[in-house]
Amino acid sequence: MSTTRPLPTTPAQAPRRRRRWPWVVASLGVLGAAGYAAAALTLGSKTASDTTVGGVQVGGMTHAEALDALRTGLQDKAKAKVPVAFGEQQANLDPATAGLSVDYAASVDGLTGASFNPVALYDRLTGSVERDPVLAVDDGKLTAALTEIAETIAVEPKNARLVVKDGKAVVTDAVDGVAADVAKTADAVTTGWLKVGKINGALTAQEADVTTEEAESAKREVADKVLSGPVTISVDGKDFPLAADAIGKTLSFTETNGDLAPSYDEKALVKAVRAAGTKAGVLKEAKDAVVSSANGSFHVEPSVDGLDVDADAVTAAVE
Repeated sequence: MSTTRPLPTTPAQAPRRRRRWPWVVASLGVLGAAGYAAAALTLGSKTASDTTVGGVQVGGMTHAEALDALRTGLQDKAKAKVPVAFGEQQANLDPATAGLSVDYAASVDGLTGASFNPVALYDRLTGSVERDPVLAVDDGKLTAALTEIAETIAVEPKNARLVVKDGKAVVTDAVDGVAADVAKTADAVTTGWLKVGKINGALTAQEADVTTEEAESAKREVADKVLSGPVTISVDGKDFPLAADAIGKTLSFTETNGDLAPSYDEKALVKAVRAAGTKAGVLKEAKDAVVSSANGSFHVEPSVDGLDVDADAVTAAVE
């Protein structure tokens, strides 16, 4: 008797399907790139619909149209004098003299033409572009023009003063001056020209050579001490007082290398000393002997020895 044995079977595998997604993605990428390139070329023929340069509308124009529109829109403004304020003072800067001009070609460069920059494409798609004009600046001319203006607006500082009046030392305060900072003002001009109606120039304070503090110091250390009371003058062992007020009338202070230096009117001081010494009976004017005759007789008035001060030593004695 024969038997039948079933053989083991192996499941048949379905034929493999070819993977197509890489090709699909690649195709989409090619199509996307082509579309991007087409958009770049299409949008590049004209400026975005709402494009302004320095406040001048150049939207929806070709490069040549935008260039003409910008020249027309800015030419008067670019020629007008520029007000520059220095505190309460104001000067007008002539753009031509100052070497200021607009580079019109550079100002519209890149607003048209094919661009694959996504930011530029986005701006053109949204239709809004705003930019400042490109300036051409001659730094040498600008500095020269501002330096000339600076000379007209500069205010010189005033030194503090110290004078003796009615026997008292009186200080007049110093007044600081002002000067234009040409370098900072030049930066302000190049930053603000054609953007703002007035440029605020930069100022720097100029301190006086002799400050109020220095004058007050000279008053305390010199003038007040001289005027504090009479000075005793000694001549040939004899003393007499010289009033402070008399000394004060001969005392003055002058600026020397930034300091207030005291000085005396030597002639006036010697005169004051002689007057005080004579009043005190210490100083006497010498007199020659005098011979006179009357009724046939002669009379001799003897000479009188005088006593005077050494004029060259008076100032040193008072100081």
